[in-house]
Amino acid sequence: MKSKSTKLIYILSFLVSFFLFLFLTFPFEVLKETIAQKISQVSGLSVSMESLSPNLPLGINSEGVSIARPGGKKAKIDEIDIDFKFFALFTGNLGIGLEIEDNKGNLELDVSIPISGLLANNLLPAFLEFQTEKFNLTELIGFGLDYYANSASVNPLIGPLLKQLSLKGAVTSSVKIDLDTKDPKSSEGNANIKFSGLSMASTDKSLGIPMQKFKTAQFIAKLSAGDFKVDPRSKFVSDQLGISLSGTVGLKNPISRSNLKMDVGMDLSGEIKENIGSLIAMLLLKTDSSTWNGKATMQLSGTLGIPNVNPLLEK
Repeated sequence: MKSKSTKLIYILSFLVSFFLFLFLTFPFEVLKETIAQKISQVSGLSVSMESLSPNLPLGINSEGVSIARPGGKKAKIDEIDIDFKFFALFTGNLGIGLEIEDNKGNLELDVSIPISGLLANNLLPAFLEFQTEKFNLTELIGFGLDYYANSASVNPLIGPLLKQLSLKGAVTSSVKIDLDTKDPKSSEGNANIKFSGLSMASTDKSLGIPMQKFKTAQFIAKLSAGDFKVDPRSKFVSDQLGISLSGTVGLKNPISRSNLKMDVGMDLSGEIKENIGSLIAMLLLKTDSSTWNGKATMQLSGTLGIPNVNPLLEK
């Protein structure tokens, strides 16, 4: 019996050693170029990496990652670590750990996606944990706004405005979600996201959007018994702009049928109301800006898949 156990240990040790040998000697520099080219072909973006190397026990490390829209803005990330959770496979899940570092902060993400969902083209995670510590969002937000502003789905009146917006700031957050898609009532979790040094300005002075420094910028929510409740303390407030969030998303299976009952408050004043109030009134509120005092609540109802929007103007 001991002889068989010893042989099994030797075999397993050989297989592990052989796998590590292949992993550590794999030509990652060649793979780096292949990955960058494939991502560029699929996304239409220009993607490059300065280096790609193994990250024990089972992962990869990439440094100097650059993403850019041809002719547009780009974002550069100092270092990315990706770890594949081998033992998650035994629970029927694909587990991935992601860590992004720059010279001012870091971002950590752990996600677990059911393999059965992947086979059905459903990327909804069963578990998600997300943490950041003073992670600088300036380049990523700029890149994201530029990318969306040039997409086919953007409103032609909103696109040019987004191209001129400049957002700066850092985020410190803690998000943990256990999502049970078969029985949403068993889902639990919480989210606490706070932005520091958040500011908004326009690169085009003719738009008349003065610099806005947000005194409060946070999102707080809790998931309990299948109800995702957004705390009324969730708000973004500067001297001339205020946005508040509150309400509940009642999770159902499938998630697209989840009940939506949310209020998005809006409060514009000063130069922002004078210069872009008419555009907001026309696009979002369907009203004449001359009779609008700058305050409104957007009531969201229906389902996540088919939301209804009902603007309520404050008199």
